[in-house]
Amino acid sequence: MGNYVIGIGGTGAKCIEALAHLCAAGLLSDSELYALFVDPDRANGSLERAEITLRQYVNCRQLKLGATDLFKTRLSIAEPDVWSPFSDDAQPRLDNFFRYNMMRNRDKAVAGLFDVLFSNAEKTTGLEEGFRGHPSIGSAVMATTVRLGENEPWRTFRDKISQDIRANAGAKIILVGSIFGGTGASGIPTIARLIRKELKSIGQQRARLGALLMLPYFSFTSVDSEELKANSDNFLLNTQAALQYYAQQDYLKTYDAVYLLGDHNLSPVNEESIGGRSQKNEPHLIEAYAALACVDFFGGETSGYRMLARHSPAQVRWEDLPETGEPLSLRRKINRLTRFAFAYLAAYHPMLEDINKAGKGYRAPWYVNFFERKGLTLSALMQDDLLRVKKYCESYLLWLANIQTSARELKVELVNYQAFATKTQKQGKEVVELLPPGQFALDEFSNLCLPASERDAHALSDLWERMSEAHVSDNDADGVGKFLHALYRECGRG
Repeated sequence: MGNYVIGIGGTGAKCIEALAHLCAAGLLSDSELYALFVDPDRANGSLERAEITLRQYVNCRQLKLGATDLFKTRLSIAEPDVWSPFSDDAQPRLDNFFRYNMMRNRDKAVAGLFDVLFSNAEKTTGLEEGFRGHPSIGSAVMATTVRLGENEPWRTFRDKISQDIRANAGAKIILVGSIFGGTGASGIPTIARLIRKELKSIGQQRARLGALLMLPYFSFTSVDSEELKANSDNFLLNTQAALQYYAQQDYLKTYDAVYLLGDHNLSPVNEESIGGRSQKNEPHLIEAYAALACVDFFGGETSGYRMLARHSPAQVRWEDLPETGEPLSLRRKINRLTRFAFAYLAAYHPMLEDINKAGKGYRAPWYVNFFERKGLTLSALMQDDLLRVKKYCESYLLWLANIQTSARELKVELVNYQAFATKTQKQGKEVVELLPPGQFALDEFSNLCLPASERDAHALSDLWERMSEAHVSDNDADGVGKFLHALYRECGRG
């Protein structure tokens, strides 16, 4: 079965970022997941962070880890990974895109209709930073430019789905984005309709198409200097209009499954922005729910109606999150990945750095077993394989801390993020940052996932002892992969 996820706009990108972390924890199968981003704002900060996370995942998966849940899913990224309807146009505008001046000379009636549909600001504002919360602009542009069989990455996307269907493996495609902004609101229905049309021609009986429609869950202060801009005060009205449109046009029939996610408490983002690199909104708890919805879609034949709600309107615990598979598997797998990242950053990578500088590898028996006796060159690994893992672990723990803290009106009791991260004030804004590894609360290793139990101050030391005696017999694990395999395995014990 081929699994495909398309993140449309900044919100869609952030949901794929969350999905990558769940894949790293082994919550999705070992089948292939093909990821594609759609955004006219290529410099979008949230998109950039999602791209980095996916590439970190792919880099770590290239290590020979063997049969383990760690980086289990075979993630592949589209080339190019971001598709923009404006191609290489540096300063796209709606009037130039539709050749408005030529239209006025050739067909004044059509030009008049264009004037009725779009204001002067909509026609003349540069769109290099997105559709500014105006889905009418995005719909017009998307419908004109998406060509599944012609340009990349759509050609490869279509060919891969066609191959899955011909091989009777089947394909599942889910589109993810907001319906209250510009890019997601315009892109999801437009692209879904084109995909459904294509599936009819290549055989849709072995394909399922889903949509994850993100409702409002964050707010921001509008940029006063801009005439054409998104305004979070209009999010609820935009959502109401979008849902009415879906119902009236029977667009929901386009999909085999639809997920709706949002929150009545709109969490303010740290920095207002019209787009570009400065639009780097912190990860949010709702995006973790969105990633779980993707896991649900890929994992089974979801049908009928289900409702998800938390037990308390002001609190979120593990039991409020949907389970996929065996009971408590979500908390258990997140706990193992969190312990792995924490231990690697706090104890194992620093020791490897110290051995690389000062020698005396006998201080760490696990180093002797997994590195020295295997003839591995530590200096080279520190610049490559081990550095890859360090970067991913940092991204993961920072993401985890943010989803714990970003829902401002909620008391989120999932992770003891203060063991490895802290809140700081920057330019009057409260932001979450990782602590230096030397300041990690090592005695909290046994209680990284809540609820806390009796503290075991020796839990990290016990892990060190187990690692000192650990062996990996998996023939598919090799090199530094055997060390990582063992560390991840032992983090699930004790």
